[in-house]
Amino acid sequence: MKVSIIIPAYNERKRLPRTLRIISNYFMSHSYSYEIIVVSDGSTDGTVETIQKMALENLSVIEYQPNQGKGYAVRRGFQEASGDVILLSDADLSTPISEYGKLYSYLEQRYEVAIGSRGLKSSEVNKPQRWYRRWMGKSFNKMVKLFLLKEFEDTQCGFKLFTAKAVREITPYMSVKGFAFDVEIAVIAMKKGLKIVEIPVKWYNSEESRVIIWRDPLRMIKELLSIYWKMKMGKYENKQAISR
Repeated sequence: MKVSIIIPAYNERKRLPRTLRIISNYFMSHSYSYEIIVVSDGSTDGTVETIQKMALENLSVIEYQPNQGKGYAVRRGFQEASGDVILLSDADLSTPISEYGKLYSYLEQRYEVAIGSRGLKSSEVNKPQRWYRRWMGKSFNKMVKLFLLKEFEDTQCGFKLFTAKAVREITPYMSVKGFAFDVEIAVIAMKKGLKIVEIPVKWYNSEESRVIIWRDPLRMIKELLSIYWKMKMGKYENKQAISR
């Protein structure tokens, strides 16, 4: 079995080297067949050059300009992944890579999508966000539960595992370029009848969040409205995928 690890990255020159070494060491120590795909989403700080100098095995980089958004980067990674299972992980490794085994155990139980969650009672949030980011996250989750996904407590944790089949079914319908792409993925998975589960994970807050507090919440609300409209119009159920 081969694991594809997708890491969307925007100006991550400082944090990525440590993350890549940790991930690489973890999968080598467990004798997994794996590939790491870093998607540089319009980085301008030397992210790509820094990664290339590391010369790690099984590591490839997708780069493009200009910056398009995390959702766009994830879709590009999905399109290139060749693994039997595909892991989505943030560049800051807020959820430790050791949690991979926990998610994979559910795929062994025939689930097709396993979503790491900070919102369940048994989730371990070891370093909380600042109060205004917690408030923003809770407000966003309430909107998601009210209009789109009553089944989930936290769609936005950046640690998710998919079967290759699930990725093939989800990717053609992805259209959200920004941070609300997690919600769209869950909506598509539900509409496609994929077996999906939310799993409590460990999580450590990173103070260098890429969410810009005065700009991104409004964009995410617009994206939620777009997802809601497409869902109501049956766009995620049609055989014809959403136009890119």
